[in-house]
Amino acid sequence: MNVSRIEGRLRSVAGCLALAALPSLVVAESAAAPFLGPAEEAMRAFLAQGKWSPTADDNSSGEVLQADFIKSLVEAYQANPADPIAVANLSPIPLALSVAEWGVSPTSNLPRDPAGKNWGPVESTGDGKHLMSYSKGGVGVMHQDSGGLARLMAYIEANHPDVVPAEHKNEFFRLKGVNFDKLYAAGGHCTKPLTEIQSDLSGAEFQDTKHTNYAGDDYCQKHLRPALELTPKDWQVYRHGMREALRHEDVQFRIMRDFANNE
Repeated sequence: MNVSRIEGRLRSVAGCLALAALPSLVVAESAAAPFLGPAEEAMRAFLAQGKWSPTADDNSSGEVLQADFIKSLVEAYQANPADPIAVANLSPIPLALSVAEWGVSPTSNLPRDPAGKNWGPVESTGDGKHLMSYSKGGVGVMHQDSGGLARLMAYIEANHPDVVPAEHKNEFFRLKGVNFDKLYAAGGHCTKPLTEIQSDLSGAEFQDTKHTNYAGDDYCQKHLRPALELTPKDWQVYRHGMREALRHEDVQFRIMRDFANNE
């Protein structure tokens, strides 16, 4: 991610809509009270714009935020900047434009895009983040990993322990806190040919965007050797459980609240 270009995007959106300076757009990352997240109405609108549904899979691309959605959130904040919900409601803007590298639409009244993409989203499968991300890079729109992912899995264990069949629960939840790249490397992306298991725990093929290339010698040397205790079976169990978890609206809400609270 080119951070300077993404920051430029945020500043340009703020300026062209005559709404707020960049600090106002990102204040929710640090100013929201613990686990005070955006209003459910704002989060549901965000999910809709991110192409989420209870049956979605990790195969989305081309996500955009509507300019009117951005405008409504910032105007509500400007009208009452002391309202903690109005502050937290700003957090989806940097989450989409800076973290996930989504686009903005319509573009007719926007200035030149500092990222050079005419305000379009990142389309490459190797870049950008999605609400249903679980097959590469991290989990969810934040690509959570390690500590953040451990907290998310603790929430899943407490609220949705049935995301995997009963006989696989111990296998799934023992992976809490394991580095995502170690799982990816051990899951079959560091062998030639690849040995990733393509079916989920019910025997159906995963419908995620396929990552069919060898992960690379440098990547595999860094992540596979410390992960020798992990197997492609662990990666299969993990993908099945995380896919099912991300299909729950409250899990998506939890991820957005984590971002609003800088978790």
